[in-house]
Amino acid sequence: FLDKVLLKIRDETNAEAGTIFILRKKKTTWLEPVSIQNDKIPVSNTEFKIDLKSPAIASYVANSGLSILIDDVYLLDDKLPYQFNKNYDIESGYKSKSVLAFPLNTFEGKTIGVIELGSSKAGALNSINALKLIEILPLFSLALKRSLEDMENRIQAIIKEKCTAVHPAVEWRFRKAAMNLLEKENTDEFANMEEIVFRDVYPLYALSDIRNSSNTRNRAIQKDLRDNLRLAKDIISAASAVKLMPEFEHIIYKIDKHIYMLEDGLQTGDEAAVAAFLKNEIEPLFLSIADLSYDTQEAIKNYKEAIDPDLGLVYRKRKEYDQSVKTLNENVAAIVDAEELYAQTIFPHYFEKYKTDGVEYTMYIGDSISEKEDFHPVYLKNLRLWQFILMCRVAAMAEKVKPMLKIQLELAHLVLVQNTPLAIRFHHDQKKFDVDGTYNVHYEIMKKRIDKAEIRGREERLTQPGKIAIVYSQQAEANEYLQYIEYLQAKGFLKKEVENLELEDLQGVYGLRALRVAVDLDSKVFDSVLKSDIEFNNELN
Repeated sequence: FLDKVLLKIRDETNAEAGTIFILRKKKTTWLEPVSIQNDKIPVSNTEFKIDLKSPAIASYVANSGLSILIDDVYLLDDKLPYQFNKNYDIESGYKSKSVLAFPLNTFEGKTIGVIELGSSKAGALNSINALKLIEILPLFSLALKRSLEDMENRIQAIIKEKCTAVHPAVEWRFRKAAMNLLEKENTDEFANMEEIVFRDVYPLYALSDIRNSSNTRNRAIQKDLRDNLRLAKDIISAASAVKLMPEFEHIIYKIDKHIYMLEDGLQTGDEAAVAAFLKNEIEPLFLSIADLSYDTQEAIKNYKEAIDPDLGLVYRKRKEYDQSVKTLNENVAAIVDAEELYAQTIFPHYFEKYKTDGVEYTMYIGDSISEKEDFHPVYLKNLRLWQFILMCRVAAMAEKVKPMLKIQLELAHLVLVQNTPLAIRFHHDQKKFDVDGTYNVHYEIMKKRIDKAEIRGREERLTQPGKIAIVYSQQAEANEYLQYIEYLQAKGFLKKEVENLELEDLQGVYGLRALRVAVDLDSKVFDSVLKSDIEFNNELN
């Protein structure tokens, strides 16, 4: 549609070339070309953008709302508030001369874009052309507004269908891919969405893991299963006391056997086996033995009251465990989510968070992720320090939350450092980002296994409650974090002792080391707001 409209406008004005710019606004405001045409040279909708703060002709028209007619752009007075960018002619081989530029306004007077027409002949665009354009611009602006709204709806539909929810920091790239897909579908109905890859990005990974969560959960399941079996045994014992039957004794034997096996620990399949035993051999007896005695009726009543209606099993200790995990996770996630909004102001980055037995999150930062801002290593340092302070605060919060937990849980904290950038690719089938390339997969392997790492020669887990472990492979990474540790010790976040540790090799992961330092959980610094704690001194830059 836009290409057809621009062609019509060029026909009416005898313009050799033309561009329709749309006004875009996020943190900054810029003009983005949505249709480019030139009869003299081949052109395409390239990725260039015009900042509204620049002295470009289109910027001046968008800011002022005024039209501009120029006979020869190479004869412009240097004192004018707008100038022609000669680099375009140098790069394209086209020789611009006359230019006619108009703002595109809605009926309410709001500027939504700019049309810039051009010719290689001086004076080819004149006041007569301008009058013709003035007559059709209002209708074109209305059509353009409707077209943009329709395009936005189609873009959002593509993103929702092919990508589900998209993180705000990378939404611009998905919009671009969706727009390109719409353009390709005009000539190819079987067109696919292009690959979305962010190269040379730095990963920041952190984990606050519930220590010994599997053992704690298993103990809760064991307790519930034993209680479930004992309630079943009470029923059969009450029935056996009234009516002696060998099968009752046999069932009691099988119940005791299950209880005894659970005493040795929970094995794979135990929960399913007990559930099947209760459903198939115990509960079907209720109807036939309920009237044997008052004690039998009460035992059946107690059994049913103890059973969770959704699970069909006793769900007391496991419920306490699940609620405790939920409380801890929600408090950690609340801190991370709130402070992540601040972290985006340091530099736009991709962020993903997962809640399991604890909370883990990964950030990717680099020039390719930001649409408008240029990346500098100082932003990486800022985010690393922010992440470190965040982990300190999470550790302090976990200590304060303990009295709220029905089952006592401990959080252990870990940060994985990598100075080598990598690439991440969006997988349309899985609708998520993952590292790209065989070499980069090594980083994902480290993420999955590092929380189980042990200190070499000590049979001691690296991650410990109340402490933060910084895992690294290069000495330069350690040196950087030693500066942060010194700074945070001075600020009151960390205790004085710092452990420098060598880690046992993991499957496919070798040569890792770690720094480990305890958080000063009693420090009053944790009463302040996280983002105000970041005073990134010059010596850390």
